[in-house]
Amino acid sequence: MKLTKFLWILGIIGFVIGCIGFFDRLFFGLIADNTGSYVSWGLLIAGYIYFIGLSAGAFLLSTLVYVFGIKKLEKIGKFSLFIALVCLVMAMLNVFFDLGHPFRSLTRFLISPHFSSVMGWMIFLYSAYFALILAELIFASNKNFHF
Repeated sequence: MKLTKFLWILGIIGFVIGCIGFFDRLFFGLIADNTGSYVSWGLLIAGYIYFIGLSAGAFLLSTLVYVFGIKKLEKIGKFSLFIALVCLVMAMLNVFFDLGHPFRSLTRFLISPHFSSVMGWMIFLYSAYFALILAELIFASNKNFHF
């Protein structure tokens, strides 16, 4: 029981430190980050690629269940959709923090989208991907709906 209590306390401390870092990046941008270094710049991009790959893999696993009807994987179909959704959100948070002024970038895209921008297309297509995963998760969670 003592180990469990210690791990909870350690998790809460880690969560509080993470929240402090989250709000620091949100309100102060890249001031505290040494973006001239390849390591700190590359970590966010590597994290984005890692999480988007996990999201795509989990989504493809769910298509084996709901599109191709493989019954052996049916138990993990909804869970893989949930993991795909969470990993997509984590990937977009990495990009969000890499932008420096995330709210300004997002509002500029919404107010005046520039269709020759790769980042603009990424926002548009990942929003569509998010809606697709969310819709499939809702349909998969409905007991009366069958694909």
